[in-house]
Amino acid sequence: MADNNNLDMFKLAEEVARQKEKNSVNEDEVIDAIFSSLDSVTRQTDYTVNTDTAAHVIRPVLPRSVGDYTTRYEAYRALVEAVSYGTNNVEEYVNGHKAALNDCSNEVFNKRKNLSIYENELNRKLSEYVTNNDLYKKGYYDGMFYAVKALKRSKEMAMENMAKELRKEL
Repeated sequence: MADNNNLDMFKLAEEVARQKEKNSVNEDEVIDAIFSSLDSVTRQTDYTVNTDTAAHVIRPVLPRSVGDYTTRYEAYRALVEAVSYGTNNVEEYVNGHKAALNDCSNEVFNKRKNLSIYENELNRKLSEYVTNNDLYKKGYYDGMFYAVKALKRSKEMAMENMAKELRKEL
């Protein structure tokens, strides 16, 4: 069915080119013919343009600092709890992002004694993950990416905290 529609469009283009050579092109008729042809294509293929699905996805931003914490795990938890999705974000994306953060947080809890190992494992998973055009998968990918950044930031926060402690002692 789509091939016939493409042939109709090609025939219309050829006809416009012939009329242009004869200088008998009426622009309004050409535009009407194109739109009526496109309308018939959309009706036949059951295609509708839905502007809601083209909504802009807003990635949550990792805060620079969320306070002073004694352990890297506590800093990670605070960073994950500080996620803000806003009010205009797409629900599928947010659900995927939350699912990824939940999965990653469970793993972080289980491996909280040595988070460096899990950070490397999560980086590997992130490099192998395929998102396609699915908003849930995109949210899940961004959630894993957020978790990686939160782990790195928690390491920085722990190092800053240790540096403060050392400065106090000196």
